[in-house]
Amino acid sequence: MEFNGHAIQATTSLIFENAMEKLKQELAKEGFRILSTNDVSATLKQKLNLDFPKYTILGACNPPVAYKAMSVEKNFGHLLTCNLVVYENDGKTIVAAGINPKIARIFAANSDLRPVTDEVNAMLMSVIQKLE
Repeated sequence: MEFNGHAIQATTSLIFENAMEKLKQELAKEGFRILSTNDVSATLKQKLNLDFPKYTILGACNPPVAYKAMSVEKNFGHLLTCNLVVYENDGKTIVAAGINPKIARIFAANSDLRPVTDEVNAMLMSVIQKLE
């Protein structure tokens, strides 16, 4: 697992489709629901006729944790949901969670968010580690 400044990411030995499935399973174990799935590759092909390696963005939400965050800071909602990406790069599958919740709390400038963002960060790190 590595941190690239704004995201938590890992290269996995799983093929893209298996990484997607495992990511969804691990997110569910941590209480996350998938709210949206954006197949970026298909969209670029359909809208711009461009070929792009497999790349999907999942919008995930953990309702109890989201409630905690918005109870502390109502405007924190604009930093929800958690976006996770799975993509192919040079024959490898990358799984990343970004924006790192610890970075997101900087935008809210509310120190009371620290326990909530630490909790989400730990959950996402656990998920990403299980895909390595």
